Amino acid sequence: MATEFSDILARNIVHICFGEDLSNEPIDLTVLEDGIWKPKTMPIKDSIYIIVGQCHLSFFKNIQNPINWLYPHTEYLTSMSADSE
Repeated sequence: MATEFSDILARNIVHICFGEDLSNEPIDLTVLEDGIWKPKTMPIKDSIYIIVGQCHLSFFKNIQNPINWLYPHTEYLTSMSADSE
């Protein structure tokens, strides 16, 4: 049931963002798997979870650097890793 609900939610998000149902359209992404960046083709509805996870990973990698501890005040992150560029 959780998988069905997540598919419905992803389909709704895509429909709201793009104005039509593009959920099954393929998209090319570079995905981090086992510490290696690999190109992959996947449907848009499956890519939502990958993109959100990679954004969070990039943010937490950058916020660990002391120069970025001022982020709450400056709202600017300096890229400190090759993954976040």
